[in-house]
Amino acid sequence: MKVALLTLDFPPGFIGGVSAWSMDMATALSAAGHELTVFAKATGNPEDTAKHDAALPFSVRRVWGRSWSKYAGWWMAMATYGRLGKLDLVLAATWPLATQISGAHPLAIAFHGSEITTLKTAPSALKAVISKSKICLPVSQFLAQDLDRLGCATAPVTVLPMPLNLDTVQAKTRGDALVCVARPTERKGIDRAIAIAKSTGRTLHLVGPDQGPEGTIAHGVLPRHQALEIIGQSAAIVLTPRTTPDGLGGEGLGLCLLEAAAMGVPALGCATGGVPEAVGVGLVLSAPDTPNGAAINRWLADGQRGEQARIWVAEHHGAARAIAALDAALNS
Repeated sequence: MKVALLTLDFPPGFIGGVSAWSMDMATALSAAGHELTVFAKATGNPEDTAKHDAALPFSVRRVWGRSWSKYAGWWMAMATYGRLGKLDLVLAATWPLATQISGAHPLAIAFHGSEITTLKTAPSALKAVISKSKICLPVSQFLAQDLDRLGCATAPVTVLPMPLNLDTVQAKTRGDALVCVARPTERKGIDRAIAIAKSTGRTLHLVGPDQGPEGTIAHGVLPRHQALEIIGQSAAIVLTPRTTPDGLGGEGLGLCLLEAAAMGVPALGCATGGVPEAVGVGLVLSAPDTPNGAAINRWLADGQRGEQARIWVAEHHGAARAIAALDAALNS
């Protein structure tokens, strides 16, 4: 296929779930033999991305513009005008990027989380995008249900496995510390992760926050490869987010939990949004605000937890499974 992937977040200038997904999906599509061009929001000095992009096995076009939160669709439409050619697929990492893309090309929209979970009702622009889409690709069953809640499951919906590289090198040794990878916002539940670590008597590595209380080591925002190094050396990863008081804003999935599982690191999570889907064979805490540290430590004492997580993630995610699911959805 000839494919255009539209994304706001793309390495090296962006980190986070959508950036990681976009890079992994682009890599998976290219490795599967598809002819791919990535259209990604530009950041800073072009020299910062030129060397990075030139080393990739697919083409990357950086898109310049202002006020992306308001005009993302227009900037992408102008950047791709006359360049999409005869494509087999336009794949948008998030729906606002496709609002001004014509329906002349088969369109697929991925959904990751807050771009729909924070909505009380669906805006007309979202409904219009879905009406011209061939397929909707939420990354979790929770997000598929959220599309239905918004009355937006009008195009075919396929839950897309994460296109992870499952050949991640596992750390030779893992320590006793826990790790939490999250933006320092209230919804991410970092305070819960801190309480969990304290209840277990373990140190907590914080990736995202640049400060934390006693018993934590705050690393601030890190490039993906550095975050993965810390995850791989940890006893377990913790993700215990919460919703807003009105029940909105649930975590879409939790990519960091799957990245951890690929390295043989088990997950501790809670029953919020799509988190249980990413925890897999890990431990879902029923009371994350009042954690039972002794019970958590007993669970972690089973030396097979990491291997169980690694096997589970390989059975449900990975580049090959993502491409197979995408091909099946497009050909159904």
